[in-house]
Amino acid sequence: MLVATTETDHSVGQVLYVVLRKEARVYPVQVIKRTVEHTLAGISSSYTVRGGKSEQSIPLDDIDGEVFDSAEEAKKTLTSRAIASISQRVAQAVAKAQEWYQASGPMTGDDLDAPPVVHRELAPQARPQQQPRPTCSDTETLARELQQESDQIAGKDGQMMIKLADGRMAKVRNVEIPPSMRS
Repeated sequence: MLVATTETDHSVGQVLYVVLRKEARVYPVQVIKRTVEHTLAGISSSYTVRGGKSEQSIPLDDIDGEVFDSAEEAKKTLTSRAIASISQRVAQAVAKAQEWYQASGPMTGDDLDAPPVVHRELAPQARPQQQPRPTCSDTETLARELQQESDQIAGKDGQMMIKLADGRMAKVRNVEIPPSMRS
């Protein structure tokens, strides 16, 4: 397996950060051994690492992922990839909007990177008003009304029936109003 590392040297004891290819995860490993090999083709280094609290070691070249010397490098790389992916998705959506709906004013790449701008404000009277919280007496009244409706809906045999969306009637069993809502 090919590991995407730069030709930098890692030190024994150094913590490396591996972005695993098969999982969306960054995994820290520690270099526990460096082997330098001198051949006619040149000098090469290989590294053995351990992951987690385990003493089990594996060759760094056997890990299927990208290796970074610092967490900050891994973060910058992942962030730039995420931004590029998001920008591509938005650009595709803009292109489809223009194709499907003849949207006016094509967005440029600069527009995609800029934060959204609110073009109009809701008039103060158009803003939804917050409903006042029900008081204890409101809750008691609601509980009584629910109990009355429940009694009205119940059939002669005490079974409650509801009408389904397709027009069929269905029995409702084991429906009980919580004690806190009973009058």
